[in-house]
Amino acid sequence: MIVLFLRMVLCAAASMRSAAAVLELFAPYLPYVERTPVANSGRLWLLRIGLFELSREKEQADDWVWMMDHTIQLGSWKCLIVVGIRLSSWLADRRPLRHEDLTLLNLTPMEKSTGEAVDEQLRASMEKTGVPLGIVSDGGSDLRRAMDFLHQDYPEIRHLLDIKHKNALLLKKELESNDRWGAFVTRANQTKLGVTQTSLAFLNPPSLKTKAFLCLMSNRCRICG
Repeated sequence: MIVLFLRMVLCAAASMRSAAAVLELFAPYLPYVERTPVANSGRLWLLRIGLFELSREKEQADDWVWMMDHTIQLGSWKCLIVVGIRLSSWLADRRPLRHEDLTLLNLTPMEKSTGEAVDEQLRASMEKTGVPLGIVSDGGSDLRRAMDFLHQDYPEIRHLLDIKHKNALLLKKELESNDRWGAFVTRANQTKLGVTQTSLAFLNPPSLKTKAFLCLMSNRCRICG
């Protein structure tokens, strides 16, 4: 029963309420099933799996590549997340990464993210995997500052900007003072107001996102949300 619930949520993209309802629907057809779980029970099972993934022993190696970022802030809190993959594993099957390719190394709630706090968590993650070959980030000020601290003791670690945010920064520098760009954004906003709720609504331009300049070019930025 636990496996069925978890596979519906993790493999079939069902919500926890949906998974509970489906199991209740099929219970008469499953032998020896007297009770089915509610959504909160499934949530606790998922949390236990997440805790195991976070706390289980990791491989010690010298070819780890990490990716770090913060979740979208909820209230006054956000989470620092560090995931990683062995470079040798990726080179053995070079393709776009999937969630299951990555290992969760750190998940730390932070009310205030500073370079010092991020540096502390990076060093804690190094105790699990060894010194990484490289760390990828979006170039946020606290993440850059953390890397400056880390490079004082580990100058060999490469700090890499992910290509989407690197391009966003370059485009921002190129376009933010360009009068034609400002006029284009104004006309795009006017177009959106003019065609919304009409037969031309499918032509609506994407909204300009202030957190990542390049998000105008794509409907949703994977990292910024």
